[in-house]
Amino acid sequence: MSTQAHNTSILDLEPDTIIELYELDLGETDGIYRFHPGKNNKKNIMLTDENGVLQTYHPLPIQTDGFESKGDGSLPRPKILFANPNGVISDAIKNRNDLIGNFLVRKRIFLKFLDNENFPDNFNPFAIPDPESRFDDDTYIINRKVQENKFYVEFELISPLEFEDVKIPSRLMIANYCPWSYRGPGCLYGQRTDFDNQQVIMAGGNSLTAKQFFAKENTQQVNQGPNLGIPVADNNNKKFTSPEGYNLYLIWLQKYTNYTAQVQTTSAVTTFRVQINNSSGYDPGNGITVTVDALDYALSNGDIIFFNNKRSLLQVSGNVAASATSFTANLYGRSIVNNAIGEAPQTISIYSSTIDVPKDRSLVFENGATFRLASASLPSGSSTTSLKGYLSANLLQDELGDLKYVAGDVVSYPFKINNLSKIRPGFNTQDNNQNNSDRLFVCVDSVSPLLDPRYRIEWVMDDCSKDLVGCKCRYQDYGEYVKGLPFGGFPSIERYSFS
Repeated sequence: MSTQAHNTSILDLEPDTIIELYELDLGETDGIYRFHPGKNNKKNIMLTDENGVLQTYHPLPIQTDGFESKGDGSLPRPKILFANPNGVISDAIKNRNDLIGNFLVRKRIFLKFLDNENFPDNFNPFAIPDPESRFDDDTYIINRKVQENKFYVEFELISPLEFEDVKIPSRLMIANYCPWSYRGPGCLYGQRTDFDNQQVIMAGGNSLTAKQFFAKENTQQVNQGPNLGIPVADNNNKKFTSPEGYNLYLIWLQKYTNYTAQVQTTSAVTTFRVQINNSSGYDPGNGITVTVDALDYALSNGDIIFFNNKRSLLQVSGNVAASATSFTANLYGRSIVNNAIGEAPQTISIYSSTIDVPKDRSLVFENGATFRLASASLPSGSSTTSLKGYLSANLLQDELGDLKYVAGDVVSYPFKINNLSKIRPGFNTQDNNQNNSDRLFVCVDSVSPLLDPRYRIEWVMDDCSKDLVGCKCRYQDYGEYVKGLPFGGFPSIERYSFS
């Protein structure tokens, strides 16, 4: 490695002798063979390595050619010829594929910088020993064995930059642009254990972690979703849950399904709202006594009341009678202020449904009102039945409601590349799709479940903008990168393993 002493010696009017040393890597079992071209010298040469260990280089006649660099920019392909006394090199390459692919390093150092052990009486009479003052090491790979006989073995060397199947640059890095596939290898969003601190408020439940968000209502698997990591934003960095973005409340509905149902009310229904009556409001906590205006309907143990566009929720403790003015509950999410109005669950009566209606799905009625189910599925076949959920507006008798996806619904859709086999014959589309995570879509407006989310403006795909802002949306708010992205760049840069 170049030092000031080394650079000065290059410019000396009377330059010193250059000593060449070679290291041949034989693999983990046999380690490194060290030689120097000892044509006229049978003495070993000693040189301290980078770890401070004194290494021995044995004399062996060596002839080289082609190490010089060319002006046309092409990489050199030097040849090195080792003497083969008593078949020592033949033994080294036996059963090792002629060492093809193994590394060979050439070290060059001025004679005067060698260690004291190389001189009589262990004293260097030319200068102060400095084994670090040398030319940069030349590293090559053995490309092929040119010839072998009982006198010598010759190899052709190539630069590691010319090695087969290696492309330069190995990984393209562009300022402010992420090269990784979102949620895939390299990106790792949603696949890291420290991302389980993301919180989501769910209908009919408490604040959930990302893992619980995707595992909801699923006892067979830890992760029902394609991976962890809640949907964050579209490819323009417009966030789904922020007031500046879509301002949605996300509900995980698992895989996209395209069945529908229709129901009809048997009586008129008025929306149920609860208004806080406390000048100081309430901060999140458990077991707080909430004061409200007189209730219109009774509440049951475990019922959820939403405030502030579902950014805060009260979970009722115990049954509460109609007309009650206070009750005990647990407050999650954000604080709520005096006169805040919350959405409370209520029951509507309908005629029989043509098909079961899953929990957490929504009915959209003719007058535009939506009803988000908060209880078990609606059984089909009975003459009349009731549904419990959250109603956005009043309903009249005999209102028709269709099962739809509504704003805030999150579904996964399989990754598909249609007709790729026509472009690349023999390509197995099914196998390729299995190696890609499902895509996550967020509904931003009511839409029929019969319409493919990939081609509807009512659906927005959770996607990354591939720049630092998009990365910050997903990493800087969660996990170990809350204090900033590493190197001011993308988190996966320091985690990626080259092979």
